[in-house]
Amino acid sequence: MLTQRGVLPLGSYRLGRAVNKPQIDAVELTDKHCRFSSKGEYFALDYSDITPGTIILTSSQNLPINIFQQRILPHCHKRIWMWSHVAIMGADGHVWDLMPSIDVRRLPFETFISNSYYVAARRFKHVPIDPDLLRRKIAEQSHASYAHFTPQFLNAILRSFAHRDTAELKLNRGELLCSSYVDRILGNTIDRDPLDDLVVGYPLPAHFALSDNFSDVLLRNKFFRLRS
Repeated sequence: MLTQRGVLPLGSYRLGRAVNKPQIDAVELTDKHCRFSSKGEYFALDYSDITPGTIILTSSQNLPINIFQQRILPHCHKRIWMWSHVAIMGADGHVWDLMPSIDVRRLPFETFISNSYYVAARRFKHVPIDPDLLRRKIAEQSHASYAHFTPQFLNAILRSFAHRDTAELKLNRGELLCSSYVDRILGNTIDRDPLDDLVVGYPLPAHFALSDNFSDVLLRNKFFRLRS
């Protein structure tokens, strides 16, 4: 289960965490880092530990999906159902996800997290990820489309949890949510259900935070202030 240590607060809270961090020079960072600035200070996040196949969870505040997940998982802590989006790190060093009106996206890490309030990373811990196979499985989903997130669709998901059956969702095979997109890519890569430790009617972002099949990629020790 996602622990608090696996959560990296972004937005205004991240600056409160950063002020106690030692300053470093940018040359001390790996090539895999993103930079941002606020109030005249510069910060960096080293994401070199986010390897191919790592899932990346993000959260924006007060979205309907958070309320929906709280209803699905009423006994879970907020740090489980707060996650509103999930993506996967590709073998090409870019983040892949599925979004409304855009469908499949391929983004640099810093662009992907730019509008998020929280971000966390988790890695499947039972099977190693084959980067070449991951690349092929991502390519196979290149024509996936985002399912229309209507009240009827939400009710169908609720019923799927109650009956443990997704048949009534009536989705085309290429019609997915961000969570089922990641679930399909990762599952096809490791040749097993990545959430098989849970009773899941339909995979949602919170399930990737809850599942014990994943271990946290700790990011707090990868967050730095930069010397000006």
